[in-house]
Amino acid sequence: MTIRRFFGRDLKLRHLRLLIAIDDAGRLSQVARLMHVTQPALSKSLAEIERAIGAPLFDRTAHGLVPNRAGTTLIRAARSVLAELERANGDMENLARGEVQRLNVGVMPTMSLGLVAGAVALLGQRHPGVAVNVAEGLTEALLPELIAGRLDMVIGARLRRALPAGIEPFPLYDEPMRIVVAPRHPLARRKRAAWDELIAYPWVLPPPASRIRVAFERALRRAGLASPVRVTDCLITDLVLGLLAEASAVNLMPLRLAQALQRRRLVVQIAEPHARTLDLWMPVTTFAQAQRGSAPAVGHMLECLREVTGASAGTG
Repeated sequence: MTIRRFFGRDLKLRHLRLLIAIDDAGRLSQVARLMHVTQPALSKSLAEIERAIGAPLFDRTAHGLVPNRAGTTLIRAARSVLAELERANGDMENLARGEVQRLNVGVMPTMSLGLVAGAVALLGQRHPGVAVNVAEGLTEALLPELIAGRLDMVIGARLRRALPAGIEPFPLYDEPMRIVVAPRHPLARRKRAAWDELIAYPWVLPPPASRIRVAFERALRRAGLASPVRVTDCLITDLVLGLLAEASAVNLMPLRLAQALQRRRLVVQIAEPHARTLDLWMPVTTFAQAQRGSAPAVGHMLECLREVTGASAGTG
């Protein structure tokens, strides 16, 4: 029997909860204590699922039950289903009480001010019944939260590797990167500065594994330019601003964020010829679960993001 036939005909939430509990605890004896049932009953339920699917879901090891590839696939689906049901239950309760719908959004920190703030403000004007909860982090760290159902969408940079199964990308636009310093930096008023002068100062850059950091290092090699020696890895805007002001640091920043901070007189864009030479762009993308890409609140937020960025509604 296939997974579709088994769960389509005989779906029971206790099966899903059992798989997740075993994955979390690793031992049936511990799961039995947590779920207040006997261990033989759990063993029977697990055997029922494995027999119906026609394949074992866990490897029995000295350290307990470890999900194999089939088990990992099914457990991921189970977490998604239960999270979706929990979200639907919360939405129904909110509707009954006349409360707002929650939209949980994961965002790369460098996009919060220049992009997401405007989109959230527009969403509030058009759809006052939707409230946004924001969690910041790197795209790679946020996607597992999206897969698990704890986030409804992620706004970040396009990945260099293949997307996880079930995740759909909605490209927005390509963001040029700029070099910025604090207004009182010694180079702030210089129209031109040699690259050797720039890298003599501390730099604040995205983490080494991030798409932009990798592209930055490649662009330097391509242009025959030396890499900065003193580098702090950071994407937290407040900390970046503190380092620019207190340590006379130099930062590589998305244009929209640089413009927003420059209007507040917190940064100054410099070294435009070097920025053109490096020619760095961040492909900004929204990610959602394939089955939730058309959900009303997700769709509303996508519309607002596209309008704020000027992207076509047909993009992606």
